[in-house]
Amino acid sequence: MKLGLQVVPLVLMGLLVGCGSSKKNEFAFKDLPSQNQFKDGELALRNALPPTGLLTWEVEQGLYHVKEHVDDREWEDGKGALTYALEVVGRNSPGIVDQAPPSSKEATRKALQDLRNSMRSVEDTIYKRDQAKGLIETGKMFWSYDRVLLALLAEHEPQVDSQYQKRPLLKGGWALVEFDTNRGKFTVLLDGFNAPVTAGNVLDLVQRGFYDNMRIGRAEKNFLIQMGDSKGDGQGGFVETSTGQVRRVPLELRTARASRTPQVVPVVRREVRYALDRYELDPIRLREELKLIYEKYAAQDVEAPFIYSQPLPTKEIPALPFTPPGTLAMARVADQPDSASSQFFLSFVDPELNPPGSNIEDGKYGVFGYLTGGLKEVRKLQVGDLIKKATLLNCATAKYTTVRLFDYTATTLNVDNIAKGELELRCLPIGMPRLVNAASAKNTKVARVP
Repeated sequence: MKLGLQVVPLVLMGLLVGCGSSKKNEFAFKDLPSQNQFKDGELALRNALPPTGLLTWEVEQGLYHVKEHVDDREWEDGKGALTYALEVVGRNSPGIVDQAPPSSKEATRKALQDLRNSMRSVEDTIYKRDQAKGLIETGKMFWSYDRVLLALLAEHEPQVDSQYQKRPLLKGGWALVEFDTNRGKFTVLLDGFNAPVTAGNVLDLVQRGFYDNMRIGRAEKNFLIQMGDSKGDGQGGFVETSTGQVRRVPLELRTARASRTPQVVPVVRREVRYALDRYELDPIRLREELKLIYEKYAAQDVEAPFIYSQPLPTKEIPALPFTPPGTLAMARVADQPDSASSQFFLSFVDPELNPPGSNIEDGKYGVFGYLTGGLKEVRKLQVGDLIKKATLLNCATAKYTTVRLFDYTATTLNVDNIAKGELELRCLPIGMPRLVNAASAKNTKVARVP
């Protein structure tokens, strides 16, 4: 049986949302932020990070407040939101550094300074009323914030079941991998926090050069691209030289933190936005209100245990959802949860047609990361196209590319100022991943990106 997803028609339940709603519910729905909090991989990865406490949570709410004003071109309100967010970062920075492990205190300080610098760049775009650049700069601002969280979690140890401890494991943290194909390059980010066994397996194979000069085995337009078939017949996997057996990867899943589910995130944002608007002239009361919201929704957040070899119950939300276009997941035989080996696919389900929490594949396949750059290049791939090389990336400074999108409802006189920009991450200075039980150092391929 060929590995991979069964092609099932999408259930477009999102089109029915709101039918038959009362006036009260209709107005309540309008109060929710219109931003889909789970439609891109960077948001999904941040929402899946382990909790880091009140201080970073408060910073995050301030950053989202800035982004909401840039998204809506509310420039005067954006100035106030940016001033507030800078004040929160300055006030909370000493405490954030204090809670960092000794090995990453300096990295935390550096990440916080980079965050402040990126916020100043957003401030420039707000004063210039340049939404095109503002969307790009807010994207960079959040990647800077992610680096603060990663520095705090530098020594985080995922609690992997003892039966998998000798596998190649990505022991917490993220790893960026670049795939160079005959259609162009694309970059993926592997998540060691929520898929240490699965992400460790793929990263180990990258280091061994397993994917180099390998053909794309499956390509279904607007659905998925699949790779990693060593035989070319849909049955290929990775054979361990020490045993002569195919290395099998268990179905590895984890449920989302309570405050990070699609049902709760917009509610939290609504309450935070209300508090910020109501108490903007009373900073002491505002801090008290935000702390109450945090204690109500996020203070009790804990990482759920890993679930192996079985799908999640239907009503459970996975920590790494299928919603973002470019979701990375292991291919397997449909009725054999632990049949994955080296083949994985990138899913391209449209989040606007398939709302968060409604994807029929959520909790059934092991998601281990997301595409961060090269979406257009990936969509061009066809069966038989070549992966020339897969490389673990390490960079000294962040490297981005941008895709320009235009709002065609605008007047032609103003289109340059409101053109929408989409940020793609090509490399992030997050340090080398902690990959254990992996291929020997002589087989490791690391690209140093300036």
